[in-house]
Amino acid sequence: MITSPKGYATGAYPFPKDEINPSDKDEKWGKKWCEAMYSQWRQGKSAIPFSATDEIRSLRDLADGRQNILQYQKILLDESEDNGDMKGYMNINWDVFSVMPKFLRVVEGMMEQTDHQVIATAVDPASTEEKESAKLDMTYRMKFKEALKYIDQGLGVDRSGEYVPENMEELNLYEGAGGFKLAKETEIEQGLDYSFYISDWKEIKKKIIRDLCVINCACTKDLTDQYVKKVKARYVDPAYFVGQYSKHCDHKNMEYGGEIIQVLISDLRKLNPHIPESELLELAKEYNGTGTNASVDILSYSDDSKSANYDSFLVDVMDSEWFSVNSTYKTKRKTQ
Repeated sequence: MITSPKGYATGAYPFPKDEINPSDKDEKWGKKWCEAMYSQWRQGKSAIPFSATDEIRSLRDLADGRQNILQYQKILLDESEDNGDMKGYMNINWDVFSVMPKFLRVVEGMMEQTDHQVIATAVDPASTEEKESAKLDMTYRMKFKEALKYIDQGLGVDRSGEYVPENMEELNLYEGAGGFKLAKETEIEQGLDYSFYISDWKEIKKKIIRDLCVINCACTKDLTDQYVKKVKARYVDPAYFVGQYSKHCDHKNMEYGGEIIQVLISDLRKLNPHIPESELLELAKEYNGTGTNASVDILSYSDDSKSANYDSFLVDVMDSEWFSVNSTYKTKRKTQ
């Protein structure tokens, strides 16, 4: 994003049209989408506006007992002098002795103990028919248990290890306990468990609970790791979440969403080897000496080593997704 971030707070950046040839939806078209989303966020037209960043930081400071004591000094100290200086009470200890972190940790601990297990249930017609067939088979073996036992003895078949319910009540309990769970349902659950494990979900859950308690909102993102190509979940800081405004609490009608993340310029070059070095240089100039980036007098790039003295600069990147329509279908029906 070469344009200055402050410029998006006032300019007009409309969303690009969907009604175009899908082959024309290239990088420039995607950049227009990102610019439109970013400008909506900077101009306060998003789910969590940019103006709420300071409030979120203040609430987190209060939760940690690190709030600014100046707000209390203005209330308690005398500002009646002509020059506006606050006088007196110099013997007051202004250290913050907040009880909020203690009680907040108690609430967080209670919520962390609540575990959630994802249950996969296939609802497609083929899976439903397969479950019904398995249930009918067990019902048959339950009703003709004695006759089947006599036949098995004659054939020399041992089925003593198989479970057969005694009545319909036991059969319904067996079904409710997942007795007819399909192999693909189990595989999906195991895959989700593995994704949560490699994502360190316990740590993400702690951050989610804290955000819900402190700032009343929380965000996560599902993604495919670009290096190991595995599905993971990632914590998203609500202060840097860019999402469409919605009247629904779960934002179920949201058509786009993104996050402002910081990426090393060296990683940008690695992820997108076709990006011109001139654009990376312009990015480096924009973020030179900002945030945690060092202030470099002369920015230079070496063709021999394929590296630059600004490779360690962190720049803001819009990581986003959105819905786009490529095709529309019309159905004609002829009635009497």
